[in-house]
Amino acid sequence: MSTISQSNITIPFPPLGTNYLVTLVISIPLLLTGTVLLLILTPILIAVHVFLTPETCHHLIFALNGFGLLLGLTQGAVNIYLEVHTMLSLTVAESRGAFISYPALAFFGPFVVESTLVICLAAVYPWRVTPKVKYWIILLIPITFKLIQAINVAVFLHNSVVAPNGRNTIVAAGYSWGNWQTKFKWIMQAVDNGSVKPCIYIRVHHD
Repeated sequence: MSTISQSNITIPFPPLGTNYLVTLVISIPLLLTGTVLLLILTPILIAVHVFLTPETCHHLIFALNGFGLLLGLTQGAVNIYLEVHTMLSLTVAESRGAFISYPALAFFGPFVVESTLVICLAAVYPWRVTPKVKYWIILLIPITFKLIQAINVAVFLHNSVVAPNGRNTIVAAGYSWGNWQTKFKWIMQAVDNGSVKPCIYIRVHHD
């Protein structure tokens, strides 16, 4: 009886994507994050339009909040696309536009919404009744923080483009979480919001 030599047996490669099961450990939590983001922001956007009145639709704050929600929805959709692409085609480099769009949306979405706080600050400290030095100090502090954040993110996005990571989402995620610029952005956001909201609260409570 002849025996079959194992060296003559060719084991086929598994379907594309299944040979990178380790990527699921990272991609699935990020995929769920994007899905939850869409599920949370969608009813909020619907509620905003349900309670829309002719008066509020002309307010800049409403426009910024609506635009921020749309950016958040776009961020969630881009996140889902990137993670699905990573799980199915890990070895295929992502397009530069899609690769950079997620961190850009992750910054500009909150940036637009937080800009409404500056408008509220200007509303509770009117130009006509507030001493000019005090007025500019109150407004220039959050504006300066936002400019610093914008410069920081612009440098971060530039470094992400030229970084030798092959435009791989998993590598980029590790680079983003461990990068000092990401942590600096969080600190600046906390300091920015922490300096603006008490000023608004104190003014409203005082009046």
